[in-house]
Amino acid sequence: RAVPPAPPRRAPLAAVTRLEGLCADAWPAQVERPLGEWRLRAASGYTGRANGALAIGDPGMPVAAALDEVRRFAREHGVEPRVQVPVGSPWDHAVAAQGWVLNVGHARGAEVSVLVAPAA
Repeated sequence: RAVPPAPPRRAPLAAVTRLEGLCADAWPAQVERPLGEWRLRAASGYTGRANGALAIGDPGMPVAAALDEVRRFAREHGVEPRVQVPVGSPWDHAVAAQGWVLNVGHARGAEVSVLVAPAA
């Protein structure tokens, strides 16, 4: 009897958080300011990634206040306020609970897939 392929597995949240942090370190924005474990980022509007907060941990304050800081930082740097979160993470749910929605109008799409594979 044929064995069906295993269903795709989602990486543990700790691994996703670490990978997102490594990606942000490897490709930093022009301006970056920590907000607890969040990163506020700006790069003169060039790329959505470099012009939004990366929410991969505790911002060190209530999420509503952290989102106010995101808005303030974005105004200060002349970029749109946006937050990037791992889909299905606690931060995804917390930001959505504050009324923030997926940017479905983004020209390149609203979601990004980060794919990894072992390197020989």
